[in-house]
Amino acid sequence: MTSHTQVRPRSIARRHTVRFRLSPVAAAIAAVSVLASGAVHAQEKSSAELQSEITRLKQALEKAQQELQKKEGGSAPAASAPAAAEATAPAKEEPTALDAVVIRSRNRIERLQDVPLSVSVVTGKELDRLGAGDIAEITKRAGNISWNQGNQRTSSLSIRGIGKQGQTEAQDPPVGVIVDGVSYAYNALTSSFNFHDVEAVEVTRGPQGTLLGKNASLGAVNIVTRKPSFTPSADYSLTFGQRDRLIGKLAAGGPLIDDLLAWRGSFVVEKGRGDIYNQNNPDLTYQNIERVSGRVQFLLTPSSDFNARVALELQPRSSETTNGRTIYTPTPATYADGSKNPLSTDASTRLGRRWFTQGSYSYANNYLYGGGQNAVNVDAARGLVTGSRGSSAELNWDLGSHTLTSISAYKDYHFNAVNDEGTPFDINTNSGGFWNDYRQVSQEIRLTSKPGGFVDYQTGLYFINVHNSN
Repeated sequence: MTSHTQVRPRSIARRHTVRFRLSPVAAAIAAVSVLASGAVHAQEKSSAELQSEITRLKQALEKAQQELQKKEGGSAPAASAPAAAEATAPAKEEPTALDAVVIRSRNRIERLQDVPLSVSVVTGKELDRLGAGDIAEITKRAGNISWNQGNQRTSSLSIRGIGKQGQTEAQDPPVGVIVDGVSYAYNALTSSFNFHDVEAVEVTRGPQGTLLGKNASLGAVNIVTRKPSFTPSADYSLTFGQRDRLIGKLAAGGPLIDDLLAWRGSFVVEKGRGDIYNQNNPDLTYQNIERVSGRVQFLLTPSSDFNARVALELQPRSSETTNGRTIYTPTPATYADGSKNPLSTDASTRLGRRWFTQGSYSYANNYLYGGGQNAVNVDAARGLVTGSRGSSAELNWDLGSHTLTSISAYKDYHFNAVNDEGTPFDINTNSGGFWNDYRQVSQEIRLTSKPGGFVDYQTGLYFINVHNSN
């Protein structure tokens, strides 16, 4: 009987040591099992023998725990099995704090939740992830604002379903567009320019005063690009798609003179065929993309109280075909009430006259459905030629309790949509269409108090001169 009680605990102790190395929790369970096993044979032992056996097993358990701690590279004081099990309990995860959303809708960096305005913010990272570069794609990412697609001149912005057609150059757009503090007084300035290297886009809904320069009656779209930095960086991407689509993007910058002069440039090339062909001219497709946009900035920081940023941007003139993408189908021979349609002025009647049938062009084989190819077959519409140039200079002085800012800017835009007379015979190739040369010069001087005072305020002067030649 004595031999049995000596051999069995040793065997259990060895098994317990192996299990403890695998898991501290398993070790605790094994220890309880040993104690329970000892209780089964308690009736064959005296109380003193049983107590001695329990003490020896506890010491063996503590020794095994210390050896395991040393092998794992740490040291811990001897502890009981329940304490060891409690130490292995997983710690509670700390809550993750989200970054605050900041905006510049009042010419200062503020948290969105602190501004009593209806504002939507889209970050530049989100725009890059979605491949959104032009104004139509950018505005899809914000609520209650729409880019009403026309051609490069007639497209316009609306907020909450209210806006106006963009082709009236003499009227101010009700939805303003501001790019790096420069207000655009003509929606067409953004219609063909691809924005890249954007930090954030803010859409402020509701009437806006002169906090951002020029006032706007329905709201404003504020596009903020990434500024030059003294940390070198560069990134580029190249994308291919259907219809010979090619999109190349490059953004780079860094110091020119350490701690004094830095630069940053962003460039976009986007080309691709349209979705509708012109059977009259196989090289011409409708809704084609032909754009090159570039922007270069320089940042001068001669002291901690003054900095200056100069920006130059260019969109070389290129041609995109938007007008004339109508696919012609036969005109019904009867009206809805069943009466006959004489078709006296219909294209089928006009193109059936003998002077139109002398050549190869015909109503059925060319005019309808673009010769059966679900295309167009016209010689009237030409590509719309657009291009723009711009420059701006922003100067900032820190006056202690105030900041003085001066923004001087120039922007122009060229639009040319010269078409022919509308027949395939080139009687007069310049009888239709519209062209316009737009220019604007603006100057803003602004004095802003530092936030946190008894009253936060801003005052200044704004001047803009607009000229149209058409």
